[in-house]
Amino acid sequence: MKILYDLSATQPVGGIKFHGGSEYSKILFRNLINKRDNRVNIDVYYDKTRNIDKALIGICKENNINIHDIEVNNELNELINKGEYDVVYSALPGNEYSKVNFPLNTKLVITQHGLRGLELISDKYQWFYLNGLKNKIKYIGKKFFPQRTINKRKKYISKIFSITKNIEIITDSQHSKNSILYHFPNLKENQIIVAAAMAKKDDNIEKQEEEMILNKLNIKSKKYILLVSADRWEKNNYRMIKAIVKVLKTRKQLFEKYKILVLGNEGGNIYKDLIEDEYKDFFIFKGYVEEHQLNVLYKNAFTLFYPSLNEGFGYPPLEAMKYETFSVCAADSSITEVCGDAVIYFNPYDIDEMAIRVIQSFDTVNRNVIKSKMVKQYEYIHNLQELGSTCVINKIYGE
Repeated sequence: MKILYDLSATQPVGGIKFHGGSEYSKILFRNLINKRDNRVNIDVYYDKTRNIDKALIGICKENNINIHDIEVNNELNELINKGEYDVVYSALPGNEYSKVNFPLNTKLVITQHGLRGLELISDKYQWFYLNGLKNKIKYIGKKFFPQRTINKRKKYISKIFSITKNIEIITDSQHSKNSILYHFPNLKENQIIVAAAMAKKDDNIEKQEEEMILNKLNIKSKKYILLVSADRWEKNNYRMIKAIVKVLKTRKQLFEKYKILVLGNEGGNIYKDLIEDEYKDFFIFKGYVEEHQLNVLYKNAFTLFYPSLNEGFGYPPLEAMKYETFSVCAADSSITEVCGDAVIYFNPYDIDEMAIRVIQSFDTVNRNVIKSKMVKQYEYIHNLQELGSTCVINKIYGE
């Protein structure tokens, strides 16, 4: 059996270095190799015009996996047609797939993580995240002509879904499955398989290392509030920080012993106009951190705020839940499905309600009630993730 695995899914997309699809693809790739037997040959490809995780290249070399570094937009069709593959897998099938004349005997397996591009066209605070005139013009077009954007994206996704009759479509959540059925009524329910997003590996965190990471950031265990992906408008930290500042103005005493650590926007330039001088010392803005450091920060946070406007699955609150860290989340898309009753929720478009939940997050009784549900919910989702991993691997291996 010969398989072609899309490692371009692990690379930056539209300037976004860290994204859920990348994490999913990396985890699945490692799991796939661990399950491989000597009857299976795996090739991989990635886009040579973008950065690739060197650790993945190392794994390929260690396991005698053929690597194709190509210009994906121009060379994927040739690679697939000359490679005589039994299966091609992609965790993030892009527009390049619409240009491929798929061989009849080659099965395509894809993971469609969600339909954010159809469910969330724009947002009024998106403007503050945009750099350059071109991006701002695009935003104006989406805002005032949303249906044009929806039609264009539907056409592109529909091409991928119909590229071959020999296709398996996998998605991460019931929300995403039903969104696909809604937006693409020609698809039948049994054509879409739900397999929960891959579980991340457990991280062995030593106490001394934890202290070193926290000291470097000038924070103490359980004495900071955590926000992530601050450079991405769809993660909605603009409203979240507005809500926190509102609470600082009226209940400043709640934060006397706490910092607000915001990851993903070094220096906080996106948010500088939101925070008056007297409150700036409460905030620490840092860029993205490596996964091991992030796990330390999930584990030691007092609370994770996750105000995302749309998710196909949503790793961060689940990762926090793994360490029994209290989370306050947006009640939308797949987040309620993943988090169940083990977090508290808010309307992510209502800044006043978000501010109320900030105050509520300090209530000890409420925290204890929620924390009592975390272990059960995490175990339930983690089991689904293990089953999901097995399901996807079986689909790729044709079992």
